[in-house]
Amino acid sequence: MLRYLLILLACTASLLSSAQSPTPAAMAKLEQEMATAVCQDLEKENVKNPVAKFTKEQAMAFLQQSMMKVATSRAAEVQELLQATGKSPEEAMQEVGQRVGQRLISSCPTAITMFAGMAGSSRAIDPAASVVTPAERPLIEAMASDMCTDLERTNAKQPLAKMTKPERNVVLQKLMTTIMQTRAREITAQYGEDIFQDTERVRNLGVKIGIQMVGRCPATVSGLADK
Repeated sequence: MLRYLLILLACTASLLSSAQSPTPAAMAKLEQEMATAVCQDLEKENVKNPVAKFTKEQAMAFLQQSMMKVATSRAAEVQELLQATGKSPEEAMQEVGQRVGQRLISSCPTAITMFAGMAGSSRAIDPAASVVTPAERPLIEAMASDMCTDLERTNAKQPLAKMTKPERNVVLQKLMTTIMQTRAREITAQYGEDIFQDTERVRNLGVKIGIQMVGRCPATVSGLADK
């Protein structure tokens, strides 16, 4: 599907594109507009089929379909956005897709609900409690990056997909605990000295980190939901 989309974008954009490269502000605006369009598709779908019940395969298929529709509707702009990364078409599409995914997570409560289900969460997620504020974003993103790095390292040694779900949960909990301990000073500075005494606040922090991970290392996170 990715290769088909790249070919379609290239063919369409060759008829429509201008020679001028997009500015960073224009790139950010387009990425946010793409995320908004995907969010609107999710909200419409959620009325018919609750996205919280989507399997990993259903979630990924829906996102790919929605992203393709959005990208082809603005082919010339998207092609310029991909070219501006200076990377190969496949790498550019992956990079842009991740940035759009991160914007989707930041601005679309329905996406948070779907991603939580996609990652295998058995408890309901309160979208309001999962919103990342500008003040906490640097810390949340840093911890999400740490988790992705550690999970990818673990996955290279022992594939997550080959573990049982309880085994994966143990790995995830250990890595999360280690990262929170490493960044304890930053966490208490941001949330207060008593945060680690409040299990619900710690859980919400873990949810925020986990949701950000979906946009940073989606392939690794999807392995956590495998049976």
